[in-house]
Amino acid sequence: MQKSVANHLNDIAKDHPDVMLDLVESWDHSDPHTAWIVRHGSRSLIKAGHPLALALQGFGAKPKVTVPDFVVEPDVVPWEGTVAFRFDLQSTAKSSQRLAVD
Repeated sequence: MQKSVANHLNDIAKDHPDVMLDLVESWDHSDPHTAWIVRHGSRSLIKAGHPLALALQGFGAKPKVTVPDFVVEPDVVPWEGTVAFRFDLQSTAKSSQRLAVD
């Protein structure tokens, strides 16, 4: 039942994100089952970087990070080829912060 509710919320969010977020914002997120439903139901919005969806998951502040070494290999990717990337992610915040890396 929880997965079904979450999937319906995700479907609603695709066409009416503000309606869906207004609804779940008032729910009790301290309950782990409810928190899972909201997180799973918000997955498309979270992936798209929707500010309120991220805030509901504790990612409300703009992250303070640097990415000093970002490498993509190869420089040119052949058709149906593979690309690899690696990077260092450094926090520049003075206190701990939650980060979502996708």
